[in-house]
Amino acid sequence: MAIQLIEAPLTAQQRNQVPQKLKDNCEALGMPVSGNAVGLASTTDLPGLTVGPFQQNLGWHARGIGAMFG
Repeated sequence: MAIQLIEAPLTAQQRNQVPQKLKDNCEALGMPVSGNAVGLASTTDLPGLTVGPFQQNLGWHARGIGAMFG
């Protein structure tokens, strides 16, 4: 197991900046570049956030069978 603790988050925000190229890519894809996980300025309002765990699709499927025969 691993854990990462940030002792001074405000100092970390001042020292570490997100590269402009990453912001440009997000804007080109229509993704928010600021805010919480869904792009809002709230810490508790998360409408539309996908929450896992998701059920895995087990068994043999066409792509897997094709890969085995290939």
